[in-house]
Amino acid sequence: MNLMAETADAFLARQRPLVDEARRTLEESGIEVVIAGASDLNGIFRGKRVPARRFIEHPLNPVHVSDYFWAMDTEELIMPREPGFPGWWPCWDTGFADVLPIPDLATLRIAPWLDRTAVVLCEHFFHDGSPVEIAPRLLLRRLVDRAAERGLFPKFAAELEFFLFRESEESLEQSGYRSAALTPMNLRLGAYGIIRGSLDEHVIRPLTSHMEAYGIPLEYWNPEGGAGQQEVNLLYCDLLEAADRAFLFKHAVKEIAASHDLMATFMAKTLPGFGSSCHIHQSLWSEDKNLCWQEDAPGHISDLTLDYIGGQVATLAEMTLLFAPTLNSYKRFQPDAGAGTTATWGFENRTCGVRVINENEGGTRVENRVPGGDVNPYLAMAGCIAGGLYGIEHKVKPPDPISHNAYNDPSVPLLPTSLEQAIEAFEASEVAAEYLGAEFVRFFAATRRWELEQFRAAVSDWEVRRYLQFL
Repeated sequence: MNLMAETADAFLARQRPLVDEARRTLEESGIEVVIAGASDLNGIFRGKRVPARRFIEHPLNPVHVSDYFWAMDTEELIMPREPGFPGWWPCWDTGFADVLPIPDLATLRIAPWLDRTAVVLCEHFFHDGSPVEIAPRLLLRRLVDRAAERGLFPKFAAELEFFLFRESEESLEQSGYRSAALTPMNLRLGAYGIIRGSLDEHVIRPLTSHMEAYGIPLEYWNPEGGAGQQEVNLLYCDLLEAADRAFLFKHAVKEIAASHDLMATFMAKTLPGFGSSCHIHQSLWSEDKNLCWQEDAPGHISDLTLDYIGGQVATLAEMTLLFAPTLNSYKRFQPDAGAGTTATWGFENRTCGVRVINENEGGTRVENRVPGGDVNPYLAMAGCIAGGLYGIEHKVKPPDPISHNAYNDPSVPLLPTSLEQAIEAFEASEVAAEYLGAEFVRFFAATRRWELEQFRAAVSDWEVRRYLQFL
């Protein structure tokens, strides 16, 4: 299977029919600024603001950025090339040359909480027209194309949880970023609580209204099990659009929360108790038919879906790095806490890594419960579809479904419990190399090792409190 994505010329050819509509949208909406950007490897939205009048003149002009875009960590330190690392790595030795983000006009949308502002996502290319192969959106688009070659059209949806705190950058600095100093928007728990939801409406209702106007339709929202925690279910749609929506949703929540003097975080584990997840719901379609459903099959699940489940369960451990990409991610992996921690599946079983919902033909789907809220949605969804396609292409039958509490079953395989274990499993994965590309596997694993190095060099408040006086 050819992993090479289209060149800049081919991408531009697909965009040109969309130019007139993009210009009309911006002019009729009175837009003054266009935010043009993309997801970096950590899922952070990075890019530039372009005056709308210039964007209208040349909607397909590249929005030049330095290639250190791909070498920054979450604190914007430049991650150095590892000794002996093969292939491309942005660094001073190569001058941090420009790459060329070209707008994907199909993603153009108005940001209703900002003043006369539109947003467009970009694809990154080098000067010779070749794509930046490690770019998360391109990686996922390549897998969508691979599925389409088999006549399969995946539809996904993200179920996202996040916390709201009464904090600002200044208050966080003053507290030394200590979790004990965080003040949740609400101090009492309120999972599914209607009263709690009503008291939160002054923040959540504007947020949800903005999302609908932003082209991100919602299915449900509710308070979750942590103090100040919220859950929002996005409506399912074609896979690439689902990832775009989840990525843009996470960014928008942060901006809208800040307008209410709140700070939103999708960290996997912020406070003791429940963490924040990004459960990923998945189904396979052919035109208007859900291929996951088979009326006369056991559990109403088709053989195609069993293969998809088999591949996903078989690769959960080696794809865990995409579902749990930070040191903090693994603090969410606790028994009886709702996170998928085992390579298991079951019908309507929330203790498994993969849960199957089979209530009716239209709603039958597979839910991956491993990912945390801190994921890059493009990469987490890529890990899901890669595992599923591997199962379909290699006829991987799943183990027997689990109907009991998988957390308490010592016979089922555990997923990696640390970033170190996850990196090792990811780099050793033949499936990851084939479906995601060896270049991406090497590059992403190296960025996660950098995370480990930063953690090992840091001294935490816990260490000072525990050892300073007595040792």
